[in-house]
Amino acid sequence: YAPNHLVRAAEAGLLSPYKSPDLAFVVTWVIPDHILRVAGEGGWLGSSPRYELRDGVPRFTGSFDDYRYSHPVESLRHLASEVFPFLKPVGRSQQDQVDLFVALLVRLQSLVREQFGVPLVVVSSWAGEDDASSIIGTAPGKLRAAGLRVIRVNDVTSGYDVSKLLIPHNGHPSAFQHELIARELHRVILGPGAGGKTSIQ
Repeated sequence: YAPNHLVRAAEAGLLSPYKSPDLAFVVTWVIPDHILRVAGEGGWLGSSPRYELRDGVPRFTGSFDDYRYSHPVESLRHLASEVFPFLKPVGRSQQDQVDLFVALLVRLQSLVREQFGVPLVVVSSWAGEDDASSIIGTAPGKLRAAGLRVIRVNDVTSGYDVSKLLIPHNGHPSAFQHELIARELHRVILGPGAGGKTSIQ
């Protein structure tokens, strides 16, 4: 659902079965909504892993539900924000969420290198990227500044009709869009002489 889930899975050793000498890189796909998800802003995220930044490092603290049970004021704010969305964190809190989001992906990159010995590649569907007036819009640039490899979906899908790129009445990327991204990953990371083929039509 978001980087906090992947980081916790890696920390808990749940990704170990995927180790392979044939592994070339690890990919995660990020969207702006992940900024809210790493902060637990969603009624379905209660059991998700919660992290907080301590000296710039994300530290696991348990689940969001566990935290709210022991912090009643935060619990009330969260419940109220489910009814009144304007109560969701804004301003400085939004900046804190972006910082946590970036720190989690930096942590994930370190875990991927330690456990698999390969790079992490971030695929980014980010409307408003590099918009200086938007706190959330700064996230992809911060990822690049932190040394992560980021591939912009818009650069890969430009020129294609949106009806081919999204699942109808769903909004998630279609198989066609996934294959476009796969071909770009192959080209950028492995290089044109790495073998294999794609079947873009």
